Amino acid sequence: MNKHQISFKRKRIDFLSEQDLDTDFSAYEVEFYPDAKATCICCLNTDAQFIKESWRDVMDFAVNDYMVNNLSEFEAWNTYLVFLSHQELEKEVQYEIENDKFSMRKLFIQISERYAEDSRDAELISLLNKKLLLHDVDLGKGAAPASEPEKNISSISLDILKKGLAGERNKEIKNSWLESKIADRKNDEN
Repeated sequence: MNKHQISFKRKRIDFLSEQDLDTDFSAYEVEFYPDAKATCICCLNTDAQFIKESWRDVMDFAVNDYMVNNLSEFEAWNTYLVFLSHQELEKEVQYEIENDKFSMRKLFIQISERYAEDSRDAELISLLNKKLLLHDVDLGKGAAPASEPEKNISSISLDILKKGLAGERNKEIKNSWLESKIADRKNDEN
């Protein structure tokens, strides 16, 4: 991983340890910008039958105990629930889980038996980086990396970031800003 690449890091979410389910929970977060974070809640159970029978309950816990907190709009739209198991999950069940559009994105990943308890965090972070951040995708073999990556951000995007509107939930504030941009554009055209 190069020094400019973003990566998941362990995140503490208290409700996970309070659940009375026979499964292991962990959470990870990646920060793209200060107000732009993605969270991944992982549910590891060696028995795929548990996932088949309980994925909706786990999702309900995550919604009711985590997503109702003060998340930025970006994080609310970028929260993942990842189910992991050593066993294969029936394709129909996996399809149902991954195509359920309620509240958050969901994913099932079958992991190997060699998945070690002592290196679980490192292995999970590597797996999430590959599956969600596409770390294993090479966009340009042979090209020498620039000393500092060039950021191609439009002037409107820069304005949104400078004014702190990226995570703003108040529609009146966003609409006011948008109306001012439209008025500025009309003035520039005249």
